[in-house]
Amino acid sequence: VRSLPTLESVVTDDERSPLMRASLIEQLGNLGSRQLPSLTAMLLRANAPELRASAVRATRSMPPAQRYLMLRPFIEDPVLTVRMEVAQVLAGVPASELRPQDIDDLKPLFEEYLAVQANHLDMPSVHMQLASFWLDRGDSAQALSALEEAVYLNPQLEPAVVNLVDLLRRTGKDDDASTLLAASLTLVPDSGNLWFSQGLHLIRLGDTNASHPGQPDILNGLLAFARDAGDRQRYERYRAQLVSVMQATGVR
Repeated sequence: VRSLPTLESVVTDDERSPLMRASLIEQLGNLGSRQLPSLTAMLLRANAPELRASAVRATRSMPPAQRYLMLRPFIEDPVLTVRMEVAQVLAGVPASELRPQDIDDLKPLFEEYLAVQANHLDMPSVHMQLASFWLDRGDSAQALSALEEAVYLNPQLEPAVVNLVDLLRRTGKDDDASTLLAASLTLVPDSGNLWFSQGLHLIRLGDTNASHPGQPDILNGLLAFARDAGDRQRYERYRAQLVSVMQATGVR
């Protein structure tokens, strides 16, 4: 990416606003910057907690062992929000990558994280964060429970529904996933995200030849799956169906 050097220079510029630098360090993680480790290490030492918190999130793209070594000094950061970010990022580091002492050092951090989240269990977004935490910890049962609670609190929260459908499918509960999608589409019939999820769900169930209603998003889902599977024949068929639907409805 040609703009990488410019973005990297902004991150190192103390004259720039902390919010801009914080946003950019996370973007550099997604762009594959080779300078990410050194830039992250620099921002982890910053006085501004928002810079430290963003630097913590930027380490997600690094290998687990490197991530732990960089964040180990911040397990006891003086700012709670930074410690919570550290907990979320280190939750996904496999125990096999850590020494017994390291595992023991993380226990109080994870306990604090769960205690803080327990104060906000009336918020669906918190349950989504907990689901992500438990998935990283390898506990799909706890993650499933958290996503179910998020959907219970807000049945129209599309990201929670989509994530729950995916987890139900991965844990062999295809019928529950189908029921949830049907109920959610009744509540939010114009949701592109849900129709896309429905398309992927159907094709994962092997429903690749059924005649689906004229929903561009469900056809987009089928298109994406056929493309990723390298199924050229089905890709072209779904593409033709999508073009026909768009022409008939005037959708562009």
